[in-house]
Amino acid sequence: MVAVVLTTIILYLRSIYRIAEFADGYKGKIYSAEWAFYVFDTLFIFIAFLVYIVLFIGPNFSNARASQGTVYGYPQKIESDEATATQQSLTRLV
Repeated sequence: MVAVVLTTIILYLRSIYRIAEFADGYKGKIYSAEWAFYVFDTLFIFIAFLVYIVLFIGPNFSNARASQGTVYGYPQKIESDEATATQQSLTRLV
């Protein structure tokens, strides 16, 4: 949850720059300054990526995935009475 909050704050800060850039217009000083774009736009996105790399949120979803029979998106073999009963009923139909 910390990663989501941090990146939301970072992206809001980036949005403040973008609003100022568009308010100034296409011929304004902010729009024509390449350094401002790299500092206030690209750098914020890069920092947001770094937050997700450092604070990987995948383990937060492992319980939900386990109940669906997957862990981190990969199917896991689930042995249960329900699965066995379903398999047996399917073989009777064939």
